[in-house]
Amino acid sequence: MTWNPAAPTGRLLALRFGRHGSVVPFEAPPRHELPRTAWRLARRMCSEAPVQVVQQLEDTPFYQRSMLSSRLMGETVTSFHETLHVPRLVSPVVQAMLPWRMPRRG
Repeated sequence: MTWNPAAPTGRLLALRFGRHGSVVPFEAPPRHELPRTAWRLARRMCSEAPVQVVQQLEDTPFYQRSMLSSRLMGETVTSFHETLHVPRLVSPVVQAMLPWRMPRRG
């Protein structure tokens, strides 16, 4: 599922891709708010049940990547979730920090 808040309609695409290339739209489950990251990035995920952050993989001032557990189409699924906050990325303060790499958890 992809959600683009900057799109004129704030449109959500919920698509199921078949083994042989078929694409079928489906009704997306409701959005659930996730806890903000250490850098206070807001994030959300569509799921039929509450979403659980399994592991925070990357947490920077403008980007986060995590592994989530949720329910989709009646199944418990594990998924990767990413949030990119472009206004922060282009801010002068963050641009000044980019030459220094953020510590990674491994």
